[in-house]
Amino acid sequence: MRRGTAHPCPTAPRPSPRRARKSSGDGGSTPPRKRRKGRIILLSLLVLVLAAGGTAYWLYSGIDGNIKGVDIDKAIGDDRPEKLPTSGQNILILGSDSRAGANAKLNTGKVSGARSDTALVMHIPEGRKKAVAVSIPRDTLVTRPKCTRSDGSSVASAQRVMFNSIYPRSVRPVW
Repeated sequence: MRRGTAHPCPTAPRPSPRRARKSSGDGGSTPPRKRRKGRIILLSLLVLVLAAGGTAYWLYSGIDGNIKGVDIDKAIGDDRPEKLPTSGQNILILGSDSRAGANAKLNTGKVSGARSDTALVMHIPEGRKKAVAVSIPRDTLVTRPKCTRSDGSSVASAQRVMFNSIYPRSVRPVW
């Protein structure tokens, strides 16, 4: 063996730098296979998130692009009545349901008259810039006050009656 040579046999294969990085067992480094799997998983998740985000953006821009705006002021023109000062206003909006006509085919029972199935109280504040509506569920239990019908007869007061049962007894329909 000559002086200054590192290996006793010059033809012996040297270990590659990659293979030399084996775990020493002290938990300081991760084996290459586990690192490679982790990178593959992270890369796959990144591609999946980017694809989902791109698809969501594509769908949103397609839907948003279909909405056409209309300038109401231009469409109506200048032929308008003058604006009058207004005060706030509350409006009761009722929708009704009857078992007559085409609804009779639904076989939902034999009930006479109409029932209120939609009730909204809408408040329009002074200035009429916006409106606020509150929906009243039709089966809300309320106290019915004594009231007089349009024919002059009266309806006695009652507690814990359904909101929609009051109107056929006391309110004349408008249609």
